[in-house]
Amino acid sequence: MQEMALLGGGTVFVSAGEYLFENPIDIPPNVVLYGDWGDVSGADKSVRGTVLKVTYNGTRSFIRMQRASKIRDMSIWYPQQSLANVIPYAATIDAAYKEDGVTPANSTSEVAIENINMVNSYVGIAPQSSMPRMNVFGVYGSPLSLGVYQKASSDIPMYSDLVFSAAYWAESGLPGAPAKAALQAHMRANTTGVLVGSSDNILASDWHMEDCNQGFLFVNEGLGDINGNLHRFSTANCVTGLVVNSIGPTFFIDCLFQGTDAAIALSQLSNLGVTFNGCSFSTEGTFDVACNWNGNLARKLSFQNCSFSKKLLAGTTDLSVVDSSFALDAATIVLTAKTRSVVLAGNEYTYTHDPVQLNGANGGIVARYEGNTFSKRHTPFDPHGYLQQRKPSGNALAVMGDPVHPVVVDGVTDAAPAIQSALDEVALQGGGVVFLPQLLGRPEYEGEQKARRGKQVAPKRRG
Repeated sequence: MQEMALLGGGTVFVSAGEYLFENPIDIPPNVVLYGDWGDVSGADKSVRGTVLKVTYNGTRSFIRMQRASKIRDMSIWYPQQSLANVIPYAATIDAAYKEDGVTPANSTSEVAIENINMVNSYVGIAPQSSMPRMNVFGVYGSPLSLGVYQKASSDIPMYSDLVFSAAYWAESGLPGAPAKAALQAHMRANTTGVLVGSSDNILASDWHMEDCNQGFLFVNEGLGDINGNLHRFSTANCVTGLVVNSIGPTFFIDCLFQGTDAAIALSQLSNLGVTFNGCSFSTEGTFDVACNWNGNLARKLSFQNCSFSKKLLAGTTDLSVVDSSFALDAATIVLTAKTRSVVLAGNEYTYTHDPVQLNGANGGIVARYEGNTFSKRHTPFDPHGYLQQRKPSGNALAVMGDPVHPVVVDGVTDAAPAIQSALDEVALQGGGVVFLPQLLGRPEYEGEQKARRGKQVAPKRRG
């Protein structure tokens, strides 16, 4: 990877196999660490393809990513980890590493992570510093403490397909994999799936947390409330699906929250409001949604096109519930003395009596417009337009200018035949990448290639 960095950037391809790491690694700026993906997004959770076998146990993260770097298509496994004696490893990936701890020229920007199975990380992805412009697509695993920490960020961090459950380690087929029931018990007692800090305009979809103590935890790190658009979040077999200690104007769309204690627990909201649209809530406890905000200023809390299995506790809010359904045959909307206003419109109730329990609230604050449908159904969000089929669909790699793929780059000779031949070769192998190095055609690159062919020519480096 250092060689690629000296050449101005490039791709290091690691073919299928099991690689031992007794020491940590850094991915330099403009470098991609690219493996052979053993897809675990479906029913088959067996670990295969490129596997990084990590025995390193130091104070820094195993992998540190720098500006414009990327890691993709590999599994990361800690063979010495066990439920009998859990090792609190440092984070597997530091996705915002800054060399001097402040803001060097190669500070993190547009770091990307794609198709990574963190089989049994103690902490999966956690930054040293803020994470601007993060792009994460497809992260899986059975985290023993924390899956992903989305630290304070701005400029629209994007996430898709974060999936954590006990199945990834228990069904990995790896030596020492625990029984699924034992791993579920550990995770339900200890694991937070995703911790989201002060993030500005986060865009995320398809996060599924299973077997966690807290599926999602939202906090304010002192840099402002979280805000954004969050689509198709879901939880299953979690103690609490979503825990909100602080949140700004945020939209949850087409989500499914389940928790044995509560689907959602809210303790502090922004005055700009939180909206749930097309969401379902279920719990074995008393409240699907428990808003415990008890401050002196009411906050806006809105539900549209939602379904509830149990009760909704309003807290100190301006509450709006529109075109939603309540399955419980009891009063399901529970107010407090500090609830400021309530709008109920177009809802369906199993309970045939008054669904509102005042609990000291003034009945005059409740405005009812039942019997009609008021809200239009939103258009489902689909961020997967270009992800429905993996691109490239295979892992073949052709590097132009190497001994196997020669090409003349002089601005005079037609390069089309050579490049077309490489494209056709990769296509026949099921897809992949044809890479044109930045220094292709320059003397320093040609010297490097001659050295690789066995000639005594020292490559020149820039700088």
